Amino acid sequence: IQRKIPKDIKGKSRNVRYHLSKVKINKLQLPQSDLRIKRLNPLTVEWTARDGEIKGETNWWFRYKSWLGQYTDQGHVSFSTKRIGFSVTAVLAGNRIRVRNCFSNPPSVDLRIRGRLWSWIYQLVIKDSKNDFRKMLAGSNGLICKSVKSLLNRGGNAVMKLFNNFNG
Repeated sequence: IQRKIPKDIKGKSRNVRYHLSKVKINKLQLPQSDLRIKRLNPLTVEWTARDGEIKGETNWWFRYKSWLGQYTDQGHVSFSTKRIGFSVTAVLAGNRIRVRNCFSNPPSVDLRIRGRLWSWIYQLVIKDSKNDFRKMLAGSNGLICKSVKSLLNRGGNAVMKLFNNFNG
C-alpha cells in the first residue's frame, strides 16, 4: 500500500495552493473478515469486515491568497482512523460479480496538526470538521464502500475469469 501512495501531493483549490510531502503510512491493520454464503441460486455472499486501522503522517504547506494579501504556513500532521469496517452483499451470476449493497459505519478519526503559527486554530477547525470527515468515509456511498465495490468489481471479475478458464 505504501508503494501506491504518492510521496508528494500538490494541488490548488480556489485561492489555496497546498503541498503534502513525505506521506507515510506507519501502521496498516487489515480488518477482521468473515465471508458467509446467504443463498445458492444465484450464489449470494455477504462479506463483513471490522476493526481495521490506518495510522500515518505527512508534512504540509499551504498558501492562501486574497485581496487582503497572502498567508503561508507549514507543519506536520499525524492521522489515525480506527474501527474501519463494512458489510457488503455480492451476487456471483454467470461469469460476473455484482455488488448488491454495501454499508459502513463511521470510523473514529484523529488528526493532530502542528504548524508554525496557528496550530491552535487548526485544531479547532479539525475538531469541528471531524464529523464531516467521518460521514465522508461511511455509508453506502462513502469512500469505504466505494473502495470495496471497486475492489470487488475489478479484482473479483478477474478471479471469475480465471475460474471460467479452468472450467471451460
